[in-house]
Amino acid sequence: MKAVEVNKIITSVIEDIHKINDISSVNKRYEGKLVYLYGFIEVEEPLTEPEYGLSVPAVILKRRVQMYQWVEKKEESTVVSSNSMPFEIYHYETEWRDKLLDSSKFHSKSGHDNPKEFPVNSYVYVSPNVKIGAFTLSKEIKNKFKDFTLITSDERPERHDIKMHAGLYYHTLDVWDPKVGDIRLQFSYAGNTGDAVSIIATQTGKTLGGNHLLLLEKGKISPEEMITKEHNWNMWLIRLYRTCGWVCLYMASSFFKSLFFYIGNIFIYSCILITNNFQSKKLVNAFNCKNSFNLIK
Repeated sequence: MKAVEVNKIITSVIEDIHKINDISSVNKRYEGKLVYLYGFIEVEEPLTEPEYGLSVPAVILKRRVQMYQWVEKKEESTVVSSNSMPFEIYHYETEWRDKLLDSSKFHSKSGHDNPKEFPVNSYVYVSPNVKIGAFTLSKEIKNKFKDFTLITSDERPERHDIKMHAGLYYHTLDVWDPKVGDIRLQFSYAGNTGDAVSIIATQTGKTLGGNHLLLLEKGKISPEEMITKEHNWNMWLIRLYRTCGWVCLYMASSFFKSLFFYIGNIFIYSCILITNNFQSKKLVNAFNCKNSFNLIK
């Protein structure tokens, strides 16, 4: 797309955006229209994890849970069997994993049993009431907060069976020697109270949201910069999808080319065999006829 066309698109979109300078009140004149505003996040109530002594005034609080489990690893031996096939060697290690590994599908099940479920699951908390000035953020905008910060609190939880190390919360007797089934948790948050953000969204009553155009950037960013950045990102995705499409098309054409070549070779070889067989029969018949003639003579 030419730079002139890009500039026209960006200009057209920006002309439809209404800048709100005073966010302390809602102007009904912009009802149902695209608006741009800049302000500071206000979270009415913090998101909490009481068992771990956490209270975070943020838009999103993410809990990531890992379990210590048996992991099956397979490799091929350099030694080959009697039928010239390499041996498959299975060995087992213990690792921290986010997802449950089904040990019933292991090659060697004895002594490698994993739990059937997580005692605590990963979870994402989203604050129900988030504001910027007089405006409330919709669920769609809140999901735009992607810049997560790990929580590295020094405050130890009241429960004695929970231990802390390097910002992680361990449910284990020994952090340095965990057992299969032990878990550890990591917390992170996005959109802290007081963070400055720039938003382009549709105003519906006191809510900012909509599906037409929804942009959020950290800090004070002009609407022109936000639209340009979004456009460049979309163009990059389009180029990526096109490239993947061409690669898939090339691989498919190469596959069918090889397939047709293989089928063609089989057809030609079959024709040769049929022709040779036919010629052989003719020679045999001619030979038999000659022998018969000699006998008559």
